[in-house]
Amino acid sequence: MERSIWVIIFSLLSVNAWAQIDYSYCSKFIEDTNSDIQKTGFSFPFKVDAKTGTIETINHNMNYNGEKKGEHSYSSTGWAGSIKIVVKEEDSNKISKIEIEKITKTPGAPPKVLTTINFEIKNNKCVPKIGHNSANINGNDVTTTIFDTNLCKELGKYFETNKELNKCFDPKSKENQAIQSLLAKNGYDTSKITQKIAQFTPVLSRYSYSIEQKILTGSSKTFDFMSSNSENENKKMLGILGGSPLISGYMILNDCYEKGLKEVSEDASVWTTPVKNPSEGDTSKTIPK
Repeated sequence: MERSIWVIIFSLLSVNAWAQIDYSYCSKFIEDTNSDIQKTGFSFPFKVDAKTGTIETINHNMNYNGEKKGEHSYSSTGWAGSIKIVVKEEDSNKISKIEIEKITKTPGAPPKVLTTINFEIKNNKCVPKIGHNSANINGNDVTTTIFDTNLCKELGKYFETNKELNKCFDPKSKENQAIQSLLAKNGYDTSKITQKIAQFTPVLSRYSYSIEQKILTGSSKTFDFMSSNSENENKKMLGILGGSPLISGYMILNDCYEKGLKEVSEDASVWTTPVKNPSEGDTSKTIPK
């Protein structure tokens, strides 16, 4: 009898240990956003505990409105508009979703933008899943994607498999060094540009620069939906757009890394599903998702 009790206790403890959720990736996502506001253009008024997933308010210029029915609420109002952040919990103070409502009085900007960031648990690890911006522009509801971790994973895998493409984006490759020399020879030295121009160029908030915008960068048909331009006229826009899906994919991938999604997108233990052998109960094998 006593042995049976110990077996039950051991089994419960084993199940509890197995079900322990790792929140380090979700914590890193929030931390990386907060660590460099000049680059990210935004910061959250809270942090997420990497071990427990609990939401902790930090010193910030936003008002904390308290916790109510599984939600933490923050708000701020200024001359240019207002912003409200609601952090939703799945259970027991664990982060599951962030909603950011931004109302602006800036001419030409959408009067209201709703940003949603969803998290999910995959193989006992908290993962920033996907983020969207939604707004009504000229009477049309428009939704764009600010990040998609599964897409990050797929793009990373593609560029890892097709390593010959890396020379196109490696500043140290002989091809890029040749272009750098060509630019410098014609009076466009990159170090001088950085010193004299780049510091005065406003940094785009990464939460407003979407995957869809980057995909349009690689499309020669980008402006078809905006005007009745002929194909030849649209080709002239390639100097602005780039005109290469490869460039779009690499831009999106690097944006993933900037958002702190590199490690989670490359973690095989997140993206594999245990395969169970019915006869042996073997769950050691995995298949990629």
